[in-house]
Amino acid sequence: APPRAEAATAAAPAQASAPVKVRGKTAVVTGASQGSGRAVALSLARRGYNVALCSRTEATLEATQAEVAAVAGKQDGAVERTFALPTDLTSAEDVAAFADQVSGRFEQVDLLINCAGVCCSGSFEDTCDAGQFESQFESNLMTAVRPIRAFLPMLKARAAKSGGRPAPRVVNINSFGGKLPLRNMTAYTATKFALDGLSQALAFELADEGVKVSQVHPGVIQSSFLERAQFVGERGKKAQETMNAMLGPDAPGGGMVQSPDDIADAVLDCIENDKAEVVVGGLFKASIGMNKYLGLNPFGLAQP
Repeated sequence: APPRAEAATAAAPAQASAPVKVRGKTAVVTGASQGSGRAVALSLARRGYNVALCSRTEATLEATQAEVAAVAGKQDGAVERTFALPTDLTSAEDVAAFADQVSGRFEQVDLLINCAGVCCSGSFEDTCDAGQFESQFESNLMTAVRPIRAFLPMLKARAAKSGGRPAPRVVNINSFGGKLPLRNMTAYTATKFALDGLSQALAFELADEGVKVSQVHPGVIQSSFLERAQFVGERGKKAQETMNAMLGPDAPGGGMVQSPDDIADAVLDCIENDKAEVVVGGLFKASIGMNKYLGLNPFGLAQP
């Protein structure tokens, strides 16, 4: 008979322990590496949120994460309460990978703040011919649609667990151009009206499931906005000169320009005061009201 096998004397290897998930309220911020996205991420960290950030630009994203991490601190003195991943929001695969990473690192998701977007100025013909209509819808609408779709299961799960108190929320950073038609910005205006429609319709659709949807409508933001903006043709060039003057050191002020911190404060206003939308800046609130009730739109007038 073959020899009996000797009993193993070595201890069985220990099972690898599951990674520790970060506990507590968590916010996801897209377009977070600079400008309004950075300000929103820092503001939420100061309010005690764990923060997951994404942006296409790796270097600036790393710098922003370091700032946010310094504010947020660590869980139990050891586990980072922030996470950042370079993500191309025009890629469904990239967005899904980001959502998977967030799901694996955090116990819950309470907020999704969509901050990505690009401005475009120029005549209708010029923007069409330059392919800007397709590009604008990709940059200003689909960069909100994809993250919402990816994170919605986590937001719904949080609503079911919390009983909707407080309700998890999506906040889309839109534009006053989503409430008021803008001359020589037809492609941009169309995308922002689309984002407004998406936000309002989705708010109705998700209400019974305990997830809320809000919007923030800024005016012109003092940030790297102009570096990313698209100016097409002669009318675009004229718009660029006007915006440079508005954002320059000798700008006249008058409520035309807001800071990224103003946008972060408006996001907090939506969250903490349960608002469906916030328009930033008295000038823009007044202009939207004039257009709605009197049919007067100062931003539809010909440029001087």
